[in-house]
Amino acid sequence: MTRSKTGTRTGRASAWLPTLPPVLAFCRHVLLALLLGLGAAAQAADAPGAVDARVPPSQPLGQHMRLLVETGAPLDLAAARQAFATEQRPPATSPVLGLGLGHRPVWVHLVIDNPTDHPLKRQLAVSPSWTDELDVHVVHPAGDTASWHTGDALAGASYLDDALGYLFEHSVPPGRSKVLIRIATPDPMIVNVQLLTPETLAQQAKFQHSSYGVLYGFLAALSILNLLMYFGLGRRNSLYYALYLLSFVAMNLSYTGRGLAWLWPEAPYLQRYVILVFMVLSAAAGLKFAREFLELDQLVLGRIIKWACRSVIAWMLLTVVFNWHATAVFTAFLVSGVFSVALVPIGAFAQRRGQAAAGYFLASGIASAIGLCATTFSVWGLLPFTPWTYRGVEMGTMAEALLLQLALVQFMRAQMLKRLDAERDARVDALTQLANRRGFLEQAEVAHSVAVRHQRPLAAVILDIDHFKAINDRHGHAIGDEVLRSVGQTLARLTRSGDCLARWGGEEFIMLLPETDLETATQFAERIRCALEEMVVIAKHDVRVQITASFGVAQLKTEQPLEKLIIAADDALYSVKQSGRNRVARAD
Repeated sequence: MTRSKTGTRTGRASAWLPTLPPVLAFCRHVLLALLLGLGAAAQAADAPGAVDARVPPSQPLGQHMRLLVETGAPLDLAAARQAFATEQRPPATSPVLGLGLGHRPVWVHLVIDNPTDHPLKRQLAVSPSWTDELDVHVVHPAGDTASWHTGDALAGASYLDDALGYLFEHSVPPGRSKVLIRIATPDPMIVNVQLLTPETLAQQAKFQHSSYGVLYGFLAALSILNLLMYFGLGRRNSLYYALYLLSFVAMNLSYTGRGLAWLWPEAPYLQRYVILVFMVLSAAAGLKFAREFLELDQLVLGRIIKWACRSVIAWMLLTVVFNWHATAVFTAFLVSGVFSVALVPIGAFAQRRGQAAAGYFLASGIASAIGLCATTFSVWGLLPFTPWTYRGVEMGTMAEALLLQLALVQFMRAQMLKRLDAERDARVDALTQLANRRGFLEQAEVAHSVAVRHQRPLAAVILDIDHFKAINDRHGHAIGDEVLRSVGQTLARLTRSGDCLARWGGEEFIMLLPETDLETATQFAERIRCALEEMVVIAKHDVRVQITASFGVAQLKTEQPLEKLIIAADDALYSVKQSGRNRVARAD
């Protein structure tokens, strides 16, 4: 029985056990396939794609690179290769890597694939130019290595191009080549690597040269214009604006590498600090212009800006003298960042005070901040990396410069109008809005010269309001002022556009009448006398104030000075006042 049961069980087991291994095998194969697929997917996610040397990407190669940070002693090429080979590192997520100030030295690794059967001539471009130490190694499929060593900490700064940073020409052999780059700098560490064909190299160089030519030409033209305005008109804010523009141009020449390539290639110590110094000077010049332009010197804010700028410049000079490079870097970027942000609240403050052209200043600060954000965000990968976003800070500066120039023009226009108003006020009587004695003499000299030169008739009429002091004493000065205004309006209504009319002083008015002889002038004075006699001014309690006036008339004699003509009319007026008033007398 036992055997039978056993045999039976064995027989039943033998019915399904032979089918188990294929099922398990199938499941095992599926599971392994899944695991291998997931592993391959994870490895593909961790391993960035190779760069096709035939048609390199138009953008920088950040997303094709892996990153290794040196945590101890500097690594050599062999140690870096070993680290990349043994450790799976995720690819970068941005075309350009922005690692910030004071970052430890880094190695980047990427693969260049040449699927053809012949070498391809390419340029490996690495920027920015302010990198202190730059080591580039290309390991070929055959195992041999091409290496370059440069950086702006070295005299001569080999391989530096004035448009595209450091250029390393190389013939990429067939197969896959590994590129390892070591970057070390205490300045902001930015890793911008491109693989360029001869055609794209020429295109990018042309774009860089032409765009920077426009930038420098635009800013230089504005600088020259403002220097001319300073030397011609003595406008100090034009001088400070020109200094701000020139310091920005100098800073741009420094950080783009053009200064190192053109002006001081054998002075690494100068290159070490020149960018930082011009960053501080540019910010200080911009704030000095803001103080002068927005008239902040008499305010607490203006005094704070003044002493802050002086203190920062003095501190920066100390860092240069004592070679405190890390401190200088921190100071320069802190000052530059604060300056870029501070223009907006300073402009808003000035606009609230009603400062002339403060709106333009505020808009310029916003444009500068937007440009700075565009560059920063494109480096961080928050905006698409393009030549326009990467150079947003320069375009923002151009917009800022244009808006500040418009603000300066608007400010000067407001000052000119204010000056014209002041000059007009100096020639106009505030009460009657007629010309005063100074304004009258300026107009009368011209009319007198024409009459003398061409021997044309010219007459002068002077009138005096009768008993004006009594009107003031009886009704008050407010009514006296109203009487003067009413007389001025009546005279303005009755005189011609070419006549010279003014309040001569007190209650006296004077008129110079071109192309008018003595008889016609006498009749005109009589018409005015009658009009004034009919004029009524209402005083308090509905009291009606009526006035009369006395007139003296004189005609220009041959070659007679203007002063003599006026004296003759005044003498005639005096005779009227002595003999009864309220009539017209003429000088014989």
